[in-house]
Amino acid sequence: MKKIKRENKLKTLSILIFIISIIFLISFFSISRGNSYKGEIHQVPESSIEFLYDLTYKDENGIIVYEQEIFDRIFEIIDSAENFIIADFFLFKSSEKQVHRNLAEELTSHLINKKKQNPKMPIYFTTDYLNEMNFDNRHLERLKQEGIIVKYYSPHKTKNFDEETWVNSFWKLFRGRLNHRKLIIADSKDKIVSLITSANPHDESSAHSNVAVYIEEKIWKDIYDFENGLGLIDEKEFEGFFENVSESQSGNISVQFLADNALVNSFMSEIDNTEKGESIEIMVFYLSSKKIIGKLISASERGVDIKIVLDQSINAFGKKKNGIPNKPVAEIITQKSKGKIPIRWYDSHGEQFHVKMTIIKKKNNQSIVFLGASHLVNYEVINYNSQADVKIVADRNSKLIKETEGFFERIWENKAGKYTVEYEEFRDNSVLKRLWYEIWEILKLIF
Repeated sequence: MKKIKRENKLKTLSILIFIISIIFLISFFSISRGNSYKGEIHQVPESSIEFLYDLTYKDENGIIVYEQEIFDRIFEIIDSAENFIIADFFLFKSSEKQVHRNLAEELTSHLINKKKQNPKMPIYFTTDYLNEMNFDNRHLERLKQEGIIVKYYSPHKTKNFDEETWVNSFWKLFRGRLNHRKLIIADSKDKIVSLITSANPHDESSAHSNVAVYIEEKIWKDIYDFENGLGLIDEKEFEGFFENVSESQSGNISVQFLADNALVNSFMSEIDNTEKGESIEIMVFYLSSKKIIGKLISASERGVDIKIVLDQSINAFGKKKNGIPNKPVAEIITQKSKGKIPIRWYDSHGEQFHVKMTIIKKKNNQSIVFLGASHLVNYEVINYNSQADVKIVADRNSKLIKETEGFFERIWENKAGKYTVEYEEFRDNSVLKRLWYEIWEILKLIF
C-alpha cells in the first residue's frame, strides 16, 4: 500500500513538473522580443558631451553627503527650451514620507511653468502605466490640465490607461513588463540636446546614486525617431523645428543610442572581444543574467581584469529586501572565478546604489562606456522591458573618459568618503537564497 501511495505521489509530481515545463516553454517562446533598436554611431566633439552623477555617501567625518547633478540639469533643459520638449520617465510619484527631494513636484512645476510661458509649445511626457496604479496621479492630472500631452506606454502596446482593466494592470505589474526608460530631449538655442540617465523623478528615489550623460548633438535624431516610431509623439507638431539645427560635422567621441535589449547585446559582444591586458569595471543595481555572468567568468579566465560594485539588494524605498539577486550572484561569481573577480558592496544608508554603468578599457587607449536604464539581468537579455541607454567610445585622455573612470576609481578606493566595503563584510552564501534566486529567474521568464 505504501509503495502504491509513493508511486502515485511520484506520478503526481511528474505530471506537475511536466505541466510547469510546458507552461514555461509556451511562455518563453511567446514572449515578444519587442524593438531592439540601435541608433546610428555619431561622432561628436568633446565639448558637446558631459558625464553627470548623483552620489550619496558618508564623508570623512561620517556625515551623509548628497552630491546631485542630474535633475538640476534636466530642469535647465526644460527651462531653456523654446520649441519642444519630449520626456520619457519610468517612475513618477510623490511621497508623503520625508525624502531628500520632491522630484515629482519639481519636475511637474518646471514643465507647467514652461507650458504657461509658451502655451503653443508641444510638450510630451511619457511614463509607464504603473504610475496610474499608485492611486496618486495628481501630478499627471495637473500636466494634462495644463495642456501637456501625457502618454502611457508599456512594451507591446500603447493606449490610454482608462482602456486598461485593473486585472490586466496588476498582471502587468506582476510580470514586470515595464517602460523603464529615463530620458529627455529638447531644443536649446540652435541645438537639440539629450539626456539619458538611470535616475527617476520619484521622491522616494531622490537620494539614490545614479549616472547620466548629456549630449548636445546628433544622437537626439535617434531618440526622436524611436519615440515617434512607438506612436508617442505627433510628428506634425514638429514640422520646421529641425531645419536650422546647428551641428558639428565631425568629432572625437563616438555615441550611439541603444533601446530595449540593444545595450545588453552590445555589452555581451564587447565582453567577448576583450583580451588579456584589458579591463572591465561594472557598477550596477541588479546583476543576475547567467549569460552575462558566464561571459565575465570566461573573460577573467582570458586574463581580463574585472571589478564589480554592486548594490546589496537589501533596501527598497524604506522596506527591507532579502539580498536577491545580488547576494547569491556575487557568491556565484566569487566561487566560479576562484576569487579572481573582486566585488565590493556599495555601503548605502537606506537608499539604493541605482547606477548602471560599465567601463571597458581597451589596449588601444580607448574606453567603451555603457550607461542608462538597463539592468544586467535575464529579462533584459530577452527584451522584457523597454530601455534607453547609450554607448560611448572615446580616447582615455578625453575629459569624459577621465570623469567616468575617475568616478569608478573614487568609489572603488573610497577617495574622500566612504562608498564601498569589502565583499567579505556582507558576504552571504545562503543555500536557500541561492535556490530562491534560481527559482525567481525561472519565474520571471514564465510570467
